[in-house]
Amino acid sequence: MPPYNMLVTARSNLIHRGSWSISEFIVIYDRNTRQIDSMPGTNSLEAVWRLSFQSLSQDCATLLGIMCYLTPDSIPQVLFEPVGVQDLPSELEICRDQLALSNLIDELLTLALIKREKSARILSLHRLMQQQFRHFSSPADNQRFFYYTTCLLFEAFPQSDAKKGQLYDRWTECQRYLQHVLNLKNQYKEAATSTQPLVPSLKFLLESASYTEVQDSLAVAISAFDEIAPEEKNQYLYADLCASSGLAWAHRGSFSLARPWLEQSHKIRSAADPPDGLELSWAEINMANLEASVGNFSSSLEWQIKALRNRQSTGGEDAKHMHSQAILYQNLGRCKYLVGNFAEAQVWCHIAVNLLSESENWAMLAYTYFVRGNIGRAEGDFARAQEEYTQAHRVWLEKGLVRTHHFNGACLYKLGCVAFDQDDSVSAIKHLQESLVIAKLHQNVLVADYARVLRKLSVVLRRQPGHEAEAEAWREEAEAIARVRLGVQEGACIANDEQTYDELVYILWR
Repeated sequence: MPPYNMLVTARSNLIHRGSWSISEFIVIYDRNTRQIDSMPGTNSLEAVWRLSFQSLSQDCATLLGIMCYLTPDSIPQVLFEPVGVQDLPSELEICRDQLALSNLIDELLTLALIKREKSARILSLHRLMQQQFRHFSSPADNQRFFYYTTCLLFEAFPQSDAKKGQLYDRWTECQRYLQHVLNLKNQYKEAATSTQPLVPSLKFLLESASYTEVQDSLAVAISAFDEIAPEEKNQYLYADLCASSGLAWAHRGSFSLARPWLEQSHKIRSAADPPDGLELSWAEINMANLEASVGNFSSSLEWQIKALRNRQSTGGEDAKHMHSQAILYQNLGRCKYLVGNFAEAQVWCHIAVNLLSESENWAMLAYTYFVRGNIGRAEGDFARAQEEYTQAHRVWLEKGLVRTHHFNGACLYKLGCVAFDQDDSVSAIKHLQESLVIAKLHQNVLVADYARVLRKLSVVLRRQPGHEAEAEAWREEAEAIARVRLGVQEGACIANDEQTYDELVYILWR
């Protein structure tokens, strides 16, 4: 036996005798993973784990089993402390007992199976520990641990109520649990039991422009939903999945692919008995934005009016209800702008800004300033438009703290456009280059947004001596993308203007 293998085997025996802790062994494992995994004497190591795992109480084993389905490096202890939850599986009722839960955590700490950052209340464990415990546990136990993990994550992940319909004001909380939801998502193919935890995370992934994760999560969630027995299927859950699928396509400019999903979501919501005015209004908003994106502005306005009526029919004059209507006012402002009624558009946006300024929905406030910038630019008031776009940009960065989000890129793009409108090529190039940096990060999923920036930058650079070749390269790349998106042949002539490229982009950041 090679000297190193002898050392590991000897150390394994020391673990049996209690002379060497599991945590000490893990340090060695981290440094020599490949050698240990490939060594012939692994049975002795498996015995070490089995000895530790067999000593666990049932509740302690359940807690460790749940941790094995989470991202191991940063598990918030608060995840195991559900507050105000009525229906928990009986085996999770111990989570309501703070002292009992603390004792379970202490037991795992004593056995060196997990670690804890006490001040931050963060738990962690080694990936090897996860692998070994899941290998040690029976298939039935693993299925049970998986199910309990879905229950706890579903209760912990922030969920928007029907009035707000959004999660922008809770992004920090979403980030805390997202990695665990996505880790669980990767296990669905092995042990699908419920789509519940994925649904609220889909909304956050859409808002934060994580479109690759959205698409992957949707595929898993819909597949899991299809496996549910027909009599147990929740059609309203399916309506949410349809809406998320449609929005994922629409946001990326694939409007024809978005339509059947959004229409199906609306069909389910409109057939609800009793009717749910709030949920129906969100389905109508989605249809309105889709119609606006494909240029059916009058139809979009009709959908928005329906949505507002359904929202108002739910009653309520409290601040929360009024703030939820503010999003509709912003949408009406956008629709009025699109049909050329700028005066009414300004009125609706003014009302929306006043209401949203008093709420925590910083994202919709930024979007409303963005619409007002478009109105100002359409009216030829470029100074006012610049001020509005600057406000949208400022609010987004102050509240959202997401510089790489494509909406921030859209604000910079518009600032570049309006600077060029005012013959300020230096500022235009600066803003457009900043926008291009962000667009490049998303160019594989938001390809039309990327092309739009390329095209405008080529126009501005063409006026700068010495930049003709660069401008031509940007123009050619932009036109090649536009031809693909428009479905025309390679080399075909297209209108190389701002409107052509705007029409390829989703309406909210057009």
